[in-house]
Amino acid sequence: MLLRPGSMFIDNLSKASKFSDEGYGSVKRVYLVCEEDIGLPKHFQHWMIQNYPVNEVMEIKGGDHMAMLSEPQKLCDCLSQISLKYA
Repeated sequence: MLLRPGSMFIDNLSKASKFSDEGYGSVKRVYLVCEEDIGLPKHFQHWMIQNYPVNEVMEIKGGDHMAMLSEPQKLCDCLSQISLKYA
């Protein structure tokens, strides 16, 4: 009952207005690079950063795809720094 085909949302997305610099573009973005992520290899993470610019890049050494499990304290430290800087 919870599974839905992805094509169900295509019509809704095609009618959505594009993101604007005044709205979504005004949100500060920070990317957390997790060095040990094999789901999203480091080179792909950097490709995403280059193609979708962010305000800051932070790195979690030893963090994998689930940083909240592999390096919870480092993730918490990064999120605290982000909240102090951008909130």
